[in-house]
Amino acid sequence: MALLRHPFAINGGTIDNTSGSPLVLVPGAGGYSLGGNFTFIGSSSLDFGTAVVTNTANHTVTVSANTLAIGGSIAGSGFGLTKLGVGTLLLYGANTYSGNTIVVNAGTLALTNGGSIASSPLTVSNSTLDVSGLSAVMTLPSFGISNSTMVVQSLPSTTTNIMTTTLNVGGKTNIINIAFVPLITSYNAVFHLIQATTVIGTLNFGLGTLPVASPPYVGYITNHAASGTVDLVLTGGPAPVRALVWAGTDTGDNGPTAWDVQTSVNWTNAGTAGYTTFDEEDEVQFDDTSAGSPSPGLVNLEGSLTPAA
Repeated sequence: MALLRHPFAINGGTIDNTSGSPLVLVPGAGGYSLGGNFTFIGSSSLDFGTAVVTNTANHTVTVSANTLAIGGSIAGSGFGLTKLGVGTLLLYGANTYSGNTIVVNAGTLALTNGGSIASSPLTVSNSTLDVSGLSAVMTLPSFGISNSTMVVQSLPSTTTNIMTTTLNVGGKTNIINIAFVPLITSYNAVFHLIQATTVIGTLNFGLGTLPVASPPYVGYITNHAASGTVDLVLTGGPAPVRALVWAGTDTGDNGPTAWDVQTSVNWTNAGTAGYTTFDEEDEVQFDDTSAGSPSPGLVNLEGSLTPAA
């Protein structure tokens, strides 16, 4: 849906998408000007696209249903946003506004892709913060959370999901749901979820849901008061990923050329003597070291295979 006039000024009132399917707005070169509080009714989801948004004061955005997405950079020195309503406000741009971001009274603030609010102090109360769409660290000047839920994807063990100078914690328990876990090479596997320089209140994070797996993941959340860190510890789950190298030495089973699942012992596993079979999600390497193979250089893929790399 293209808007011919620009900038598109939102000075209050209500906005809705009654088309019956999600829409993306395309304003002119002037982008959007946010000059008042407004409500998105949310009959269907709406995306403001990637045009810039100029916030002219501290404003409230109420999302009553579905999702209102903003992909353009929201600017406004000293000005912030308050998000109300049970729907989702989705930010996927690199925002530069420096006022507070406040999420209260149910509903969700979600960040995805390159979404960031790196200059804005964030407060989440009785609501949900969903950063499962971020694959990099989320940095905040301060982060307050009370009686709320976080949704994250665990990043590699050397990376932390959320880093903040000040973490202000309230409520009885703040729940963390894990949407995704990277490949695991051994248990116990530790993932760093939050790192704060200063903690106000008592760290009270608890584990909610884990991704579906077979066998199921088992784990817990650890709250480290002394270091201001919150970690996910996985103690069990699917078989750890191994780093296999092709050997092609199995003269039984399906033979020395067979790359199959848990049948032919045509692989070596780093640090382990002897030969082994391939499991789904194992890392594999073909490095021309299979000189002892009856059929060097020949590999037959037996059915559908899912290596990690």
